[in-house]
Amino acid sequence: MNPLNFNQIAPYFGDMLWGAWLTIRLSAISMGLGLVLAIFGAYALRHAPRLLRLVVNAYVEAIRNTPFLVQIFV
Repeated sequence: MNPLNFNQIAPYFGDMLWGAWLTIRLSAISMGLGLVLAIFGAYALRHAPRLLRLVVNAYVEAIRNTPFLVQIFV
């Protein structure tokens, strides 16, 4: 059996292409939302009231001190 024989998955090429496009769109949306959240968080650390600064600081420290694999599971 030839390991590079794509005849069995060729009928699903359209589905795989759609899945790749969905992955790109979801990644772009996630990056955009993350950028907006980061900008608001950075602004809050400098200019927000003390309570909001404490909340943002706690969030940042929680994310920094958690292993990435745990974050993925959560």
